[in-house]
Amino acid sequence: MTDGAPVTAEEVAARMAAFDPFEPRPVVAVAVSGGPDSLALTLLLANWAAARGGRVLGITVDHGLRPEAAEEARWVGEVLAARGIEHRVVGWQGERPERVRQQHAREERYDRLRAVCAQEGILHLALGHHRADRAETVLLRLKGQSRLDGLAGMAHQREMPEVRLIRPLIDLPKGRLIATLRDRGLGWVDDPSNRNPDHLRVHMRALLPHLAEDGLTVTHINALAGALGTARRTVEAAQDALLARAVTLHPAGFARLDPGMFRDARPEVADGALARALLAVGGAIYPPRGGRLERLAGELRTGLSATRTLGGCQVIPCKAGLLVVREWERVAAMTLHPGEAAVVDGRFEVTLSPTAPGSAILRPLGRAGWAGLTQRQPSLKAHALPGPVRPALMGVFEAQECAADGARGLVAVPELSHLESNGCAWLADWRYAPRRALTGAGFTVVQDEAHTMS
Repeated sequence: MTDGAPVTAEEVAARMAAFDPFEPRPVVAVAVSGGPDSLALTLLLANWAAARGGRVLGITVDHGLRPEAAEEARWVGEVLAARGIEHRVVGWQGERPERVRQQHAREERYDRLRAVCAQEGILHLALGHHRADRAETVLLRLKGQSRLDGLAGMAHQREMPEVRLIRPLIDLPKGRLIATLRDRGLGWVDDPSNRNPDHLRVHMRALLPHLAEDGLTVTHINALAGALGTARRTVEAAQDALLARAVTLHPAGFARLDPGMFRDARPEVADGALARALLAVGGAIYPPRGGRLERLAGELRTGLSATRTLGGCQVIPCKAGLLVVREWERVAAMTLHPGEAAVVDGRFEVTLSPTAPGSAILRPLGRAGWAGLTQRQPSLKAHALPGPVRPALMGVFEAQECAADGARGLVAVPELSHLESNGCAWLADWRYAPRRALTGAGFTVVQDEAHTMS
């Protein structure tokens, strides 16, 4: 096949077979922005699913950052509706930061996609990343001084608590996706941010042709990523074993580490395991970049003597080893309305009861909140939770009564099983389920351009 040939139904079937098994009538969600990659994927998977008695749900996330985004989402809905494909548009959940960085937008996008899949009971979320996206990611992470886990690029599939992410097109060139749309007489959305040279990914994209002139082609970069991905899986298995022995993860969202076991492990294993502990407690998707992780891991090997912060976490020496606690001052408050569900701080899956008395604000207690709570219930002062954990506990506050700090309006602290008299009426579900679990399914790669999955 040439780089300008449309993608065939047979090719899609072969790629999707790599993700078997599916349910008898598969239902697949697709993240569709309206760009050529995601739109082509949505149409191709709709045909694949229909041939098996299933269906596709296209999900567009409108962050509200560009005025034209709403119109683009409407256009996507019209295109899909004309072809009998379901479509949903979701926006930013809760309060949006004044300055939204690309990482914020990306994390919010994944949270919203996961939430829709969980609500609909959809087990598979397809993403339209292609061959060049994978190579760009490797270059970005190389520039960011990533180690093995980052340089392996994108996973072919990734298991998450409520859904698995799949990338069926990751070994295909973008030109074939554009050809697929043209073959169907369709256009696509042109997001101007994809041409903004201030964005590092756009800069890396512009470098690829120049690198290819010197022999460092997209194919060569992806071949390297595939080899590193295979090595990454081996290291991940060792990290899983270390994490199972040396880390205890508490449902309140903190962890205890045995520093002796980390000191005895090989650095590449211990450093990665530390990063995964920080992700599970800090709620981020990507591990800390640069040399800060290495420096912290080095201090763990020589004996950490003072509190350090990294990845939105505090790492605190204590008698029982090390505590990893969320930096509660960095947690943004989130407002939920009755019946709404959300991933709060990238760590807690929360559903407000449809019959809740009103809107609720979810945020950490903070020191003032803990002090106010223990004034009401003095017995909590003797609670077994370590002192640094207490202000980081998430609380549910009645929105109309909530103050910026303190315990006013507090109706529930789920991890203390603390409920005010009407607290049971507020929460339908509360689970600690970080974006990146402490352990999980290993990294998966496309070994070569022939789409063989390991």
